[in-house]
Amino acid sequence: MKKLKYIFPIVLIFYGLLFSGCQGKVEEEKRAPEKETSEITLSAEAAQLSGLKTEPVVFKSLAIPVKATGKVELNPKRFAYITARVGGRIEEVSAFEGDRVKAGQKLLSLSSPDFLASQAEFIQIQERYKRASSGNDRQEQEIAGRMLNSAENKLKLIGTGDEELKNLKDNQSMNLLLSVRAPLNGSVIESNAVVGSYVEAGSNLFKIADLSALWVTANIYEKDLSRAEPNSHAEIRVAAFPEEIFNGTLTLISDLMEEETRTVRARVEVVNSSRKLRPGMYADVLIIPSNAEKILVCPEKAIRKIEGKDIVFIPAKNSSFEPREVKVARIFAGYAEILQGLAEGELVVTEGSFSLKSEILKKTLEGD
Repeated sequence: MKKLKYIFPIVLIFYGLLFSGCQGKVEEEKRAPEKETSEITLSAEAAQLSGLKTEPVVFKSLAIPVKATGKVELNPKRFAYITARVGGRIEEVSAFEGDRVKAGQKLLSLSSPDFLASQAEFIQIQERYKRASSGNDRQEQEIAGRMLNSAENKLKLIGTGDEELKNLKDNQSMNLLLSVRAPLNGSVIESNAVVGSYVEAGSNLFKIADLSALWVTANIYEKDLSRAEPNSHAEIRVAAFPEEIFNGTLTLISDLMEEETRTVRARVEVVNSSRKLRPGMYADVLIIPSNAEKILVCPEKAIRKIEGKDIVFIPAKNSSFEPREVKVARIFAGYAEILQGLAEGELVVTEGSFSLKSEILKKTLEGD
């Protein structure tokens, strides 16, 4: 009985404290403000002025381009070193650095003792062949014929043109100067020819390149190799002409990988008829694969960047809009690939989303 006498007051005190605590909590909950919603509500007038439009999130089959960086280079298939095939003195220069030339056009005239000697040799052998042909010695005729072909080939290797060789054959008229001609259409990108200078056989005279067709050497990352295939279409962009697209074709992917960068070199052949592309330019390359992928997308213009996050606005009830964070993978062709945050069929605001973004920023500033 004595124990109960002491315990009973203690129990009363405990329940008294408990009751007062619960009552205080109830009063506190009554006084606490309602949780603020994150939805944005626009008045009818504001919504009309914003020109709000929505589009659904859909699955699309798209050929996702491979992004790569590259450098514009000369096309070795349309490039030539012009060298002196015999020694001699330059008497005339007809083309200079920067000039555009056509195949067969004369670049310079060379006075060469070796050229004169080769022509004289050809005339002598031709006379021998004529005498052998008029006689009955078949063996001599065959020997003279082989020697004449050899002498003619020698003149061709030296650089004798077809008209000059025909004149030599028909009239036995020797050309005093050897004309060095362009082997292809192109631009003279380097010239070492100076009138009066003496050159030896093998000396570099000109560099000529056809700049209407160039290469872009691109670096494709390892993770993108499965989507890059030879003969795929490629789009080239350079800083000098940011609004212009230069079309090309992916023609080669290297068999080797750069271990440090984890990239593979690839060759894109690009048409440069406008001659705006110049070797040495850095380029952004988009390789368009032939196979399409089915991915979940929303219009790119629906994505708004707010405090470093990708946000879209979802229409709710009573002219309200819910801002929702999404995870975006790739953006291309006006669409954004959605990895997380949206489901097929949901509507997102496309036109007028900037006004909704402004409302969020306004509320943030008011909260601060």
